[in-house]
Amino acid sequence: QRALAETIQTTGVVGPDDTKLARIRPLAEGRVTRVAVRVGDRVSAGQTLLTYDSITEGDLVSQYHSAVAALDRAMAEADVTKRSVERADNLLEMGGVSRSERERRSAEHQRALAEVNSARATVTSVEQKLRRLGVSQADLERLRKGGDADAGSTSAVRAPFGGVVTEVHAAQGETINPERELFTVADLGRVWLLADVYQKDIAKIRVGQNAVVTVDAYPGEEFSGRVTNISDVLDPGTRTAKVRCEVANPNGRLKLQMFATLALPVSAAREVLVITARAIQDIDGVPTVFVRVDEEHFQTRPVRV
Repeated sequence: QRALAETIQTTGVVGPDDTKLARIRPLAEGRVTRVAVRVGDRVSAGQTLLTYDSITEGDLVSQYHSAVAALDRAMAEADVTKRSVERADNLLEMGGVSRSERERRSAEHQRALAEVNSARATVTSVEQKLRRLGVSQADLERLRKGGDADAGSTSAVRAPFGGVVTEVHAAQGETINPERELFTVADLGRVWLLADVYQKDIAKIRVGQNAVVTVDAYPGEEFSGRVTNISDVLDPGTRTAKVRCEVANPNGRLKLQMFATLALPVSAAREVLVITARAIQDIDGVPTVFVRVDEEHFQTRPVRV
């Protein structure tokens, strides 16, 4: 006699957590200059995966230089007109200029300020376009101080978060565009186990219940999981529903596409008669055990497992 809980046992496959799976594309068209990672590499957030020569970014960098130069000229003109107004104010008090001259200079200053605002808006607009292409604030500061415009045509594709590179679809010299997926990066600190559960057992399972996962690669070791989804659609061929179980995988020991066994306790523990699994023999399709009668004789007993 032993206290056991009823358990549903099924098999499944280890897959990535779809909420931590990134399919990465470039932000503009260009030609690949360097591929920095390979399949299986571990990357950190923001790490460069690939660099490419971007015509779009190069054009924007040139526009940025022009816009910054125009802003500098407008600010210089506004400063000149401001000093002119200040001189007119001083001369007006002494009768050195007429009031109409002072108003004319003031109007020139207002037009100069409007030019400054317009130039500043142009700079901001180009900066926003460059940021959408992945240009950092530090790069913008460098360009604003007169950085090489040609260097600005080199763009980088970076990892959005830390993880493992599971796919690479790029090579040096290739032409790429935003419609093409270049990399897949998966954060495998948590994985999903997708298992099939028969229709008759679905009512016994609930979202949030604990699960025990085992794999052949690590005999005797168990991984703790939690049911997070029960599919609303049955497979018409097998009459099973997909059950998704989230499993912590901090050391990356569970690998993608591993086969695993999922045990789902579905009732409270109760006292039952148990026997070791290897004592069960299949005789003509009937589960059977051998009971010792004496030192030399055994008796067959059909059982229901």
